[in-house]
Amino acid sequence: MPICPKCRAEYKTGIIHCTDDGAELVDTLPADDMTAVTLEEVYVTVDAIEAERIRGLLEAESIACYVRALRSGAFPTAIGAESGCRVAVPRYQLERAIELIKRARADGIVSSDGNLLR
Repeated sequence: MPICPKCRAEYKTGIIHCTDDGAELVDTLPADDMTAVTLEEVYVTVDAIEAERIRGLLEAESIACYVRALRSGAFPTAIGAESGCRVAVPRYQLERAIELIKRARADGIVSSDGNLLR
């Protein structure tokens, strides 16, 4: 399936240029280089299980997802802003991730206890 190397949109076979940015489509993308990916935090929760549920939801939709635990093993009593997990996605996948999380919250798949940051 052809894919745009700039915005990473996928296209049907036979299409050769991205309709959004005009880039020539490729068959495969180079391996992800994390130094070239800009991450945007999209969700924060004190519940690590909820963060993993969101990761699973996003990855099932081919959205790369990164969970950063704020709680330190050295300070397991941390609370508030110093505890929990932050969920981040690549900037180019941010809008789709927000849409999926909102839908999951509305459907009760993800609780409304965490904070959607956008």
